[in-house]
Amino acid sequence: MLNAGRKKSVHVSMFGNTHMGLKKELVSRGLSIQETLEYIASLIVEGHPHAIKMLDELEASKHNKEVGKLEEKYAENLYDVIGNEGLFKED
Repeated sequence: MLNAGRKKSVHVSMFGNTHMGLKKELVSRGLSIQETLEYIASLIVEGHPHAIKMLDELEASKHNKEVGKLEEKYAENLYDVIGNEGLFKED
């Protein structure tokens, strides 16, 4: 069983500009990325309304992007079928 008091390591990848901007903001406040992510994670676990709202917004954004990608893929497939099957070609 996992010991709740034991720390777990997490590897996080982010775009360079995001990392640079985050690091700059945190250093100016005397904070580290590690302590900031721990704090944000604890807010989520505790169900803090602002943290949950950010998760809801992220979830909706991800869903919208996935739906957009599916719609684009379906349109590409439809054009492929039309082009390959010659549905509109005259005999």
